[in-house]
Amino acid sequence: MFSVIICTYSVQRYSDLIEAIDSVKNQTYPFIEIIVVVDGNKELYDTILSQDIGVKMHLNDINLGLSKSRNVGAEIATGDVVAFLDDDAVADPYWISHLAILYRQNDAVAAGGRLVPLWIDGVSAFIPEEFWWLIGANPKGSPEHIKIVRNTYGSNISFARDVFLRVGGFDTGFGFNAGKNTVLQGEEADICNRIQELTGAGVWYNPDAIVHHKVFKSRVALKALFRRAFWQGYSKHVMGEKSSDKLSQESGFLKYVLFTGIPERIIQLFFLVAFTATVGLGYIYRIIDWRIENE
Repeated sequence: MFSVIICTYSVQRYSDLIEAIDSVKNQTYPFIEIIVVVDGNKELYDTILSQDIGVKMHLNDINLGLSKSRNVGAEIATGDVVAFLDDDAVADPYWISHLAILYRQNDAVAAGGRLVPLWIDGVSAFIPEEFWWLIGANPKGSPEHIKIVRNTYGSNISFARDVFLRVGGFDTGFGFNAGKNTVLQGEEADICNRIQELTGAGVWYNPDAIVHHKVFKSRVALKALFRRAFWQGYSKHVMGEKSSDKLSQESGFLKYVLFTGIPERIIQLFFLVAFTATVGLGYIYRIIDWRIENE
């Protein structure tokens, strides 16, 4: 049994929330319960409750933040596995089926998959694919096959419920909190580090376990992108301070960007300029040639 936990807090996200819920209801995997945790918004809670949409509901009386809300969802869950989906995401119909295979075949304690951007206001081509993690999607260079990783992203991650509870769930010092406007990130990496320290096991990753994460215009605003990038770096150091983890995943990403991503861009830029210049030379040569022919 999988318990899919969706946390929400804003009335403006209601239609997105319903779409997220429907995507879980349409899973090919049959053994699923859906838990919606509403974080400190009774109006939203009452609206969802009035629709009788067939999910288990919980209301935090006050805003407790995403990490605490996820923990509350896991506490009231009855499934063997707790899986987390954002209220602005849409799960592929085979999402849970692909995760379930990882638990059955590998005796996994944690498993996740790939986040694909779902561009709501048009593709923002200026964002390098290596930095798609800034918009909540897997970046270029992510694994293309099933393997063990340190962690996956929060809208496509799951845990054996008993292990999740044994390590105390997400650290509530990390994660988004609308009530406090906190920006400390890295809650997924933190809990996965603690699970590995407890069990010796990493997170099984399957790129076929797909969740589509909505990318709104507000998410690709330059201020928002640079703010997230800055606090991501800040949060990585905080995570390193409290864990024996040496940020090997980040080191691998940095090496990829420096030794693969940037050289590729330089080569592409060189040929972009070279080909454009060659086209221009051909155009100019024809002008000269035409004038010679017509003298």
